[in-house]
Amino acid sequence: PVETVHEFARGISLTPTADSPFTQKWERAVTSYFQGDYARAAQQVEEADRIMPGFPDLLRLRSEAQMRAEREPGFGGRRLTVGIGLGAGLGMALLVLGVRTAVNRKLRRAQGRVQRISPDEIRNRLEAGAPVAVVDARHGGNFDESPVQVAGALRYDIERPSSQALQVQVAPSGEVVAYCD
Repeated sequence: PVETVHEFARGISLTPTADSPFTQKWERAVTSYFQGDYARAAQQVEEADRIMPGFPDLLRLRSEAQMRAEREPGFGGRRLTVGIGLGAGLGMALLVLGVRTAVNRKLRRAQGRVQRISPDEIRNRLEAGAPVAVVDARHGGNFDESPVQVAGALRYDIERPSSQALQVQVAPSGEVVAYCD
């Protein structure tokens, strides 16, 4: 049949070209259909049908593409699903990272409020008669093996905690110094 059409076209001095708008739309529609992009194939068939209405192959491809587009979500639907999934995953990761950063900053600020003083400063304050209560909260082994003990320090055993051991008597303007390792 194609040879007959070509022979007829030559007979009336018409030269058919492979790059006609209809051929381009038709090829795009067929390519989209076989790639599984049925919605795009149906759209391309509609455009080709405007150029050459009523062509039987167009009608058949259109009905098949529309039926499959309704039944099977095309790559566009999968792309949207994957995009939403990746976006949600990235959002959750950023949320977790943000919460972690906020907690770390808060902990660092809280640690920054603890005033640290040297053993010499404690000794100077005790010798000066300042109202200072010292709590020795070193682990048992470190406490027992240490040759240095603070005179008058209240011993608090971390391995056997007791709330009574922390009843420290200090003047309202005094300080409590915890000595720990």
